[in-house]
Amino acid sequence: MNTKTKIGFLAVTFLCLLAACGKDSPTEPINPVDRRDSLVSAAIDIPVSIDYDNSPLPVYPPQLEQRGITGSVRSQFVVDTMGKAEINTIKILSSDHALFSEAVLDVIPRMRFFPASFKGKKVRQLVQLPFNFHLR
Repeated sequence: MNTKTKIGFLAVTFLCLLAACGKDSPTEPINPVDRRDSLVSAAIDIPVSIDYDNSPLPVYPPQLEQRGITGSVRSQFVVDTMGKAEINTIKILSSDHALFSEAVLDVIPRMRFFPASFKGKKVRQLVQLPFNFHLR
C-alpha cells in the first residue's frame, strides 16, 4: 500500500430533522416518556463525536488505490450509549464505488465514539458520517 495514501474523515454530521428514533427503527418516532432509554434526540446537549484514538481507519481497497481511483462514502447509523454503532442500523446512503462501501461497512462496527448526551444522560443518536478516500 502506498504510504502516501490517506483516508480522510469529514466531521460527523447529524440528522437534525429527526427528533427521535426507537431501538427497532432509527426513523420510528417514539414517545420519550415511554422509552427514555432509547431516546435519540436532535435537541441534545453534546453530540456524538469520534474517538479517534480508538477508531481504526477504513482500509483503502488495493484495486482502487493501484488504479488511482478516489471517492467518498456517506454512511448513516445509530451510535448507542456505550459509543458503538448499532450494527442493524448501518446504511450506505451514497458511494462512489462498491469497494469503498465494503471498506466502510467493515470499519464502522470497530469504530468507537463518545456518545451524545441530553440533560447529563447518555443517549443514542442517529448520525451521518462521510468518509473520503483520496491519494496523496
